[in-house]
Formats: sequence, structure tokens, C-alpha cells
Amino acid sequence: MRYVIIDLEWNNVYVKRLKGFINEIIEVGAVMLDDSLQEMDTFSCLVKSQISKKLNSRVEELTHLTNEELAISGVSFQAAMKYFSHWLNDKNDVIVLSWGNGDIRSLLDNYRFFMETETIPFLHSYIDLQSYCQGIVASQTLNQVGLSAAAEKIGIDLSLFHNHRALDDSRLAAECLRQTFDIDKIKRYTEACDDSFFRRLLFKSVLITDLDDPKIDHALMRCKCERCGKDMELFHNWSSTKNGFRSVFICHSCKIYKRCTIRFVELTGGMDIKISYRTAHELTEADHDTH
Repeated sequence: MRYVIIDLEWNNVYVKRLKGFINEIIEVGAVMLDDSLQEMDTFSCLVKSQISKKLNSRVEELTHLTNEELAISGVSFQAAMKYFSHWLNDKNDVIVLSWGNGDIRSLLDNYRFFMETETIPFLHSYIDLQSYCQGIVASQTLNQVGLSAAAEKIGIDLSLFHNHRALDDSRLAAECLRQTFDIDKIKRYTEACDDSFFRRLLFKSVLITDLDDPKIDHALMRCKCERCGKDMELFHNWSSTKNGFRSVFICHSCKIYKRCTIRFVELTGGMDIKISYRTAHELTEADHDTH
């Protein structure tokens, strides 16, 4: 069995005929490991933009890629996927992994746009490495942990890797796999990439913005005091924000206020829930607002 950890960089661009945005892939990086998790080979390829000739400034800042570099050194998406499939060679013994399924969703969107296919031909078995590592590095939170944060918690030296370049991020994810490897857990998290798998990927997530939506689990909309451990009292009613809902809780005994933000996103396989807290000590009630 071989494990191929893939990472993508993309540029979010507007497409007129889609009347919406697409994450156009601009770089593909991957690491191939054998069944002993030893590195066998790597893959790295820049992808020439075919939709927008200008990179988003944020993408330039993060990746240090330039429009000129992509134009000169990049290949078309179709060519990049041909090279990548050839690099994989025998597909039957490969499990593809990525940090979260966002890369795979974007990859499928690019296949649909450029190659008019509803599947990713080389993808037969898949593991969401973020979900695999979540329970190990962040078992006490519903927030999805990022790659760098997870690596730090595992004890990996981040100075050995360059963030936001595809090959280095795939190598960092591969190291996370090595440090947390459990063959029984690997089997549980491996998904067969059949028609239902790709249908789930094509399902567009829906942010829930109605507090009365029956799909919301209101039992999660509470806070405990970090000092005494008791339930805190709702200080401000929940209000809607562009990313979900927000409120403020108070512990009268400890004089602690905690602002809570929660987001419910409906997915094909269930609900993605993200909760974040911001705590302030010894402040007056007048200092707190939900906005």
C-alpha cells in the first residue's frame, strides 16, 4: 500500500458562465510514502491560470508566487493532471490523503470546469487527514484544527517547512500522518471513491443563519466558566452575524465575560459546527456588546 498526501494552492476567481467563483488550482504538490511511511517520491507542478491572469493579492502574499512565474513555468490544468496520474502509476494500491476535503472539492470543481467530468479519475481510496488527526490533537473542541496548529500540537518543528507552498504543506501533512499513524484507524477513515462519494463532494455547504432552524443543536450554545467550571449565564441574546451567531455569557461569581461565536454549516454527511470563545476579565457590563 502507498499513501499519497496531496496539497493544492489555488486562486479564487469569478467565472461569468458559472455566475460564481471557482478555486482555480495554481500549484499541485504531493508526497508518496510506502507502507512503512518512508518517502518514495515527490511531485510538484505549477499550473498556468486559464481563467484569470491575475493572482489575488492575498494568494501572492501567502505563496510568494507571481503571475509571471505561473505564466512562464506553469502548465495547463489538463497537463498537470496527466503528469500527476502518470506519476501515481499503478492506482490500485494508492490511498490519497489531504488536509481537509477542501482540496479535493476544489480539484473536482476544476475537473468539472476544464474536463467536463464528474469524478477525479485517479481517486479510488481517500482519507481526510484533518478528520483523522482531529480527535488526537483537538479532542476537546469542535473547531477544525489547521495543519500548522496540528503539527505544533503533535510536536513537529515547523521551521523545517515553508507554509503555503504545495509540496512543503504535503510534506508537513505527511509528517503528521507518521506521528499519529494507527493502521486500524487508517482503515476506519478510508473512504471508497464511488459515485456517492463524489456526489457528497459536489454538495454545496449551506451556512445556517436562522436561529429557529430545527437543524441547530441549541444544547451546544452554552458556555462554562474557565475558573469555577460552572455554567455561565446568557448576558446578551444570540444575534446573527455573517458567519453564524454570537452572544456574550457572564459568570457573576468570577466576574468573567465570555463572547461565544458559533457557526452551523450543513453538509451532505451532516453538520459542520465551529465554536470559538473570547474571554475578558473584570470588565463592566457596559463594556460588552455582541457586535
